[in-house]
Amino acid sequence: MSTSEEVPVKGLRVIVIAFVTACIMGFALGLLSAYMETHGERPIPQSTRMMMILGMSGIVASIAGARGANRRVARAAATEEAEAKRCAPAAGRATVYVFRDAFLGKAAGLDVLLDGAPIGQTRGKTFYRLHLAPGEHLLTSRNPQDGSQHEHRLRADAGSLLFLEQRVSFGMTALRHEIVPIEQTSATSRIQRCRLLVSAPSAS
Repeated sequence: MSTSEEVPVKGLRVIVIAFVTACIMGFALGLLSAYMETHGERPIPQSTRMMMILGMSGIVASIAGARGANRRVARAAATEEAEAKRCAPAAGRATVYVFRDAFLGKAAGLDVLLDGAPIGQTRGKTFYRLHLAPGEHLLTSRNPQDGSQHEHRLRADAGSLLFLEQRVSFGMTALRHEIVPIEQTSATSRIQRCRLLVSAPSAS
């Protein structure tokens, strides 16, 4: 199947999943509301039920759409991961960690680009370690589901350590995302819970 054919198929799949979720939620909330009414309690207002149905359908559709945009990623060897988690600086280079340790949206892939070149794609509980030449660099977080991007400019000094969280939250149709600098003590602790991914050769 060509790329142009895959896009509408994935979109239709997300719509179907959202519709089925809405039907199931509507049925379940209807039963719960009726049960509450028969036991002398106030039933769930129709407007509240609609908001709950729309909210849950949006979350499920967002997850389904994000998973459809995932690409294959490779986990680094255990020895390399253990060495990376020491968070030691590198002589003559800046060491930059980009991590996602949140459970929220864990299965959804988000692209990471360095100076416009792809590094790879994160999942929840994963991280990349990058050794950069000193100077100004542009790190970009991109959601392949909707093409949204968030850019973060950084200055890389030789021998420095930088920690950046690729933070996510749920939107109505896609994951929201941003790159946020994190203090070293907190970041090193959180990275211990993540898996090291293999980055593109140009970024390692």
